[in-house]
Amino acid sequence: MNNRESMSDKYETYLRDESRFTGRAEEILFPTEAEEVASALRQASESGVPITVQGSRTGITGAASPVEGRILAMERMKAITGLSVDESGTFLVTLEPGVRLVDLTDCLARKSFDISGWERGSLYHYERLRHAPTLFFPPDPTETTATLGGMFACNAQGLCACRYGATADYVHDLDVALTDGQVWKIARGEYRFDLKGITLPDGRRLETKTAFPRRLCPLTPYKGMDLIDLFAGSEGMLGVVTSLTLRLLPAPSVRWAVMFFFAELERAAEFSQSIVSSWAFNKETVEAVELFDRGSLELVEGLKTEITKLRVIPDISPAHQAAVYVQLAEEDAGAVEDVLSNLLEVFADCGGDESDTWAAEGEEEMKKFTLFRHAVPEAANLRIDHIRRSYPQARKTASDFTAPPGRLKEVVALYRQGIEGSGVSGIVFGHAALGRLHVNLFPETARQREEAWTLIDRWADQILEMGGSLSGENGVGKLKRGLLSRHIPPEQLQAALALKKFFDPQDLLNRGNMF
Repeated sequence: MNNRESMSDKYETYLRDESRFTGRAEEILFPTEAEEVASALRQASESGVPITVQGSRTGITGAASPVEGRILAMERMKAITGLSVDESGTFLVTLEPGVRLVDLTDCLARKSFDISGWERGSLYHYERLRHAPTLFFPPDPTETTATLGGMFACNAQGLCACRYGATADYVHDLDVALTDGQVWKIARGEYRFDLKGITLPDGRRLETKTAFPRRLCPLTPYKGMDLIDLFAGSEGMLGVVTSLTLRLLPAPSVRWAVMFFFAELERAAEFSQSIVSSWAFNKETVEAVELFDRGSLELVEGLKTEITKLRVIPDISPAHQAAVYVQLAEEDAGAVEDVLSNLLEVFADCGGDESDTWAAEGEEEMKKFTLFRHAVPEAANLRIDHIRRSYPQARKTASDFTAPPGRLKEVVALYRQGIEGSGVSGIVFGHAALGRLHVNLFPETARQREEAWTLIDRWADQILEMGGSLSGENGVGKLKRGLLSRHIPPEQLQAALALKKFFDPQDLLNRGNMF
């Protein structure tokens, strides 16, 4: 491969991701086509040198940070290679893994693609798309510069997951290179696990135990699971995706957003839980329900003094101890108005007043909400950067556990009480509609770091006892692998390790992730 270079200061940023976990590597490779990826994997197998696969390094668990060996940076495989339709007439887009979400979104919004090299069938469907309603790709992680390959690797979800699901739900087919140099083409529905395992594209039989009561590790399959969904969320540990074909949906005609402010966090949690329990009248309209505690609001207010573009966000009253963001989308404005009317009634029942809301209609007006939501995790990362000036080993200690339905209010209280009793500062925010809240803790000393992990371990036990799950949309990576190994049943951990060994017997791919 010609696009191979020794590591130097020029490539220092490739040693870390947004988690601030920094590793090391001897070489970096920039493949531009699938055969170069397959060749790199064959060479790795022959030499025994590990490879860490990277997208745009927007992850927050250290999954893209190398621990040794070579980096396989997929950023130059960034072509959108064609359009097609499935048997139902749904538009499909085929692209390389280095395409960024923001670029795909822009092409779909403008209905304009670089069509050089496209086949005749793709050109035909491109003309059809230009005269069709605007389409979009629903999964939407906070960082829109994420690559589609990276999103698939951690099975990213994002703001609107309660309505649209995760990245894997939109993968129609994929090409994936394995450590022996094979490249499999996998179509959804073609390969599925039965109770004893699965017959693979190369004819081999993978024997597994697929009858675990709950799937607590991303590498444990279940009966009926599609082979595509095994690779989704595997964090680059089983193979390297070289092409993805994704389903697209018609974009809603009407979008509104409302931020509801509360004098008490408990009432905000109650409001969020009430919305979720009333899906019967709004599940086709509500796209997102996000909760933010007071610490999250204060971080955003503080960041406004440093980042000019955030000053379009209205000032947040000190009286507001929490906020809930609700995003609505429909084809008809009347349907949105009906749901909003219901939401205001629920808000009043939870002690809210209509004057304590922000509202926006349409993509342009909603940008201030996008800025607000993105500012929370950004401010959390900057907080850790500040702490590292006096405590260089500081890292954000975080969890994104998923609470079972109906337990959100209880879990919010659990988190806040734990933080306040620990002496470690932290914030709680995230996807209330799914029960998946992000807890970010900011330890400022080695002792506080220990306390932070003790707290997260305790929460893990409590969430599992409730029937919830540990690994959410951010993956496990290197930072949370100990958490996984401490809390999932040993037999499930051993099954996951056996599956990893089947696909990657020398432990070459993304070494250090998950286990």
